Amino acid sequence: MMRKILVVDDEPRLVELLKIRLEANQYEVITASNGNEALAGVQKENPSLIILDMLMPGMDGGEFAKKLMADAKTSWIPIIFLTSLVNKAEESSEQYKINVEQKHFQTLAKPFDSGQLIKMVKNIIG
Repeated sequence: MMRKILVVDDEPRLVELLKIRLEANQYEVITASNGNEALAGVQKENPSLIILDMLMPGMDGGEFAKKLMADAKTSWIPIIFLTSLVNKAEESSEQYKINVEQKHFQTLAKPFDSGQLIKMVKNIIG
């Protein structure tokens, strides 16, 4: 069975690049361009992992993660936060009271090497 990954980012070129790389590594990829689309995608698709941009218009990544954690049906889903924030973990966890140190939250600073992301994905969901 293919592992399903939800990629959430408002940059279409980055989403397409990640989709290509992840599918080449035998993952099924669904995408969303904002937090509201992502919430609908999680409910419909039940992904094994979410790759989530922190800075998006409307509902940003921190707000989305907070909603995900509040629901027992989705609180178990691991998240890799993509961020260009300098103090990414501190700012996101402080602003949204998210414990980024939790086992199922990891952070990757933009720009990043897609090989590094694939390695993180494999470590989290195989």
